Amino acid sequence: MGFDYKANYYWQVSRPQRATVAKSIPTNSTLQVPKIAQLKENKPMNQRQMKIGCVIFCATILSACQQEKDNKDSNEAPQLDSEIRKVSVDATSYTNWAFVNLNSGNTVAENEEWDLALQRTLVRIPETAEMALAAAQADFYLENGDADVNVFTNASGVSEQEHLLATYDAASFIYEVGETEYAIGDDQITWYNYNPMTHAFTANDEKFWILRSSDKSAYAKVQPANIAVDQGDYTFSFNVYAQGADDAVFAEVATLWEEEIAQGQGEACYDFNTNAKIACTEAGWDLKLIVKANQYQYALALNSGVSGAGEAGVTEAQDIANLGEFLSGIQDVANDDFDLSEHHYRYNIDSQKNTVSENTWYSYNLNGQHGIWPNYRVYSIRNNDKEYLVQIVNYYDAESVSGHVTLHVLNQK
Repeated sequence: MGFDYKANYYWQVSRPQRATVAKSIPTNSTLQVPKIAQLKENKPMNQRQMKIGCVIFCATILSACQQEKDNKDSNEAPQLDSEIRKVSVDATSYTNWAFVNLNSGNTVAENEEWDLALQRTLVRIPETAEMALAAAQADFYLENGDADVNVFTNASGVSEQEHLLATYDAASFIYEVGETEYAIGDDQITWYNYNPMTHAFTANDEKFWILRSSDKSAYAKVQPANIAVDQGDYTFSFNVYAQGADDAVFAEVATLWEEEIAQGQGEACYDFNTNAKIACTEAGWDLKLIVKANQYQYALALNSGVSGAGEAGVTEAQDIANLGEFLSGIQDVANDDFDLSEHHYRYNIDSQKNTVSENTWYSYNLNGQHGIWPNYRVYSIRNNDKEYLVQIVNYYDAESVSGHVTLHVLNQK
């Protein structure tokens, strides 16, 4: 009579292990032992039989254990490659930027060496840096450009690390520097007119903008009034209808803000709360006039976003014919067609045009879920003779609080 060690061990292990044991023990592993009659006669097994039995039994058990270990190892979750650095950034502020040194992984001061800055979902790079898109992750999007929800919701930083670890030809990358995008004029309607035929440079007095102050307590309607050039000196004039922190509505009569910029090089600032000029070195400025005529740069900057540490904002351009319809920077009470209760939540800020802004790192509101889902695009950043590959892999911390950004960083080879 044979003793089937395979069958005996099979039923002693747990249910999940049985499939592994069944595959691991050879089908011909039956050990022949002495017949029962032989045992009844108290005839001992000879030494050779005992040795063979022990060897086969031990080999069978060891084989099953090894197979079980191998199967367990194969079922373990994949791990992040050891070359990849995980960098956590507190980008929860709506006004302050978190400046990150990608080499150390630390958040540093703006006047220290930094490679990437984050503010909520916004990304910027320093003037010394340039950025390129290394991996576009096109499979995250359908042919019509919409997000593929199934791909987004099943991806992770570990599953997408292969794109960070891939070998790239940096010579094929299209690197770009960051370029400030001023909210006034971002809707393709500028506050000045330039005629390339006559080289005439005039104020766009047919439009006005509604602005919010840097501390969100005051508002103003601002209309470009005039631009004059005399022997290289520029004079800019604006009509400002201010609404101070203690005012319920805009002023009915405009205050003239006039600035002379010698030889077309300089800047000047205005404060809506005091309804007067203010030094640009002071923290309370709301609107800044920037003139660099030799670079053909004429800008109105806000104390927010990439231009300042405040929370100033601006709505889209409005036709001057509707100037009287807007009575307050919070809500218009004269005409329901111009309800600023909606505009109040759409005050735009100055931002930076860069590779990330042109190739966003996330999708929003998948399946009606108001959340941020990363697409794991890979960006190449070059700064101060250092090169990095970066993925943004998460926007939430362990408690699901937004603005806690996780980066995966790899030194570019």
